[in-house]
Amino acid sequence: MSEINEQPSAFDWLETEISAVDCWYRGDPSYEHDAYWMKERALKLVQEAKAIFAPGGEADALMVLEKLAADADAGKAKIPSGTRTMLDAALIKAGRKAAPEPVRVVTIAGVDR
Repeated sequence: MSEINEQPSAFDWLETEISAVDCWYRGDPSYEHDAYWMKERALKLVQEAKAIFAPGGEADALMVLEKLAADADAGKAKIPSGTRTMLDAALIKAGRKAAPEPVRVVTIAGVDR
């Protein structure tokens, strides 16, 4: 899984590129009308796609993962260790769970490593 960042999305770029298209045509006015209609339709589809893939939709999925992890901690749900590791990694990367503390190794002589 990659880091979560706040960079402009491909949808923002696509919306900017479509908006920059010039639809002026010197011939039959119906062609110009069709071009504007197509441009508006493409912009609408991009905006709908942005709404579908908006970050707010992740919250519900993360809530379900948190509940599954809580049930596994309580012993109510039995999930394989590999699945549990991926579940914990996803919650940690999303900032919904604290990362575990590293194990401290101490030798018999009492020296830290």
